[in-house]
Parts: sequence; structure tokens; C-alpha cells
Amino acid sequence: MRTQCPCARPHWCACLNWEPVDVANERVQRAAVALVHYINTYLAPHRSLCHELSLEKITWAGTLLPSKGLLSYKRNADVDGFVPDLSDSTAVSEIGYQVHIETSPGQAHFEASLTYSIRLDTFSVKIDDVSRTNKYGNSPHCIYTTQDHLRKFCHCREPPPPPPEDKS
Repeated sequence: MRTQCPCARPHWCACLNWEPVDVANERVQRAAVALVHYINTYLAPHRSLCHELSLEKITWAGTLLPSKGLLSYKRNADVDGFVPDLSDSTAVSEIGYQVHIETSPGQAHFEASLTYSIRLDTFSVKIDDVSRTNKYGNSPHCIYTTQDHLRKFCHCREPPPPPPEDKS
């Protein structure tokens, strides 16, 4: 979609509307699988330390749709930019999705915004657009001090060390 919306990130854009989508929807299922695949690819160099994640369930999904005004916007009809020319009919080429998922092991809850390319029939996501929405606790203990950017994703293969004994 060619968008005239000045937003830095579509997720926050007032020109676009979030609409809930059934979690059983085929494209939502594909988005969730793509998200887990993306996280696992991000973790792949650390596979000896971190488990590969599996999709447990999708808890919510939504799609980000352009408003009718955005799709029909062609240009300003006046010199001041207050009157729009709404005679265009822009075709949508990308659709934004947001999914909330749970993964295992570790029962991590993630939410992410993904972009679906209609022409390519593929999803893309940026690592900065993936949020962990529950505490990771001791799950990333094996990389905690060395790979802080992986903390929200990594569930360590080895169990955490026992807490130190109180010698008082």
C-alpha cells in the first residue's frame, strides 16, 4: 500500500484501524508460525544454550487496516493542505497483523506486529516489534550476563543453578 500517513511505525498510526481477527483464521495461524520461526532463527546461533521454541497457542490477533480516507487520498486540494482530494483508489499491497502468542518451553508470552505482503504471500517482522508480555524470571540464566538482547527469547537448556546456601 502506498501510504500518505506520516507515522514512524504503522502500529501507532491513527490513519490505520485495528480490527480483531479470529485466532483460527488461516493467515493468523501462519503469522504466529512465522513469528515463532523468526524468534528461533534469531536464537539459532545460541541453540547449544537456548531451547528451540514451539507455538503453544494464539491468544489474540488483529489486523491493521487503512481507513477509507487513507485509501482514497490523492493529494491536497488546496494550497494550505486543509482540503483533501479523495479521488484516488489505492490498492492495498501489505496488511499489518498483530498476534499474541504463548510458546514452550518456558511459557513465554509474546506479542508482535508483522507485515503480510499480498504479492509475495509472506510475513516479515522486525526484532524490535516483538515484545515479551510476561516475566522471564530465571529462564535466560545461561545468557543473562553475556547476551542481554536474548533475555526475552531464551529459555535455557540447562536448569538454573540452585540458590546459594545461607551460611549465617
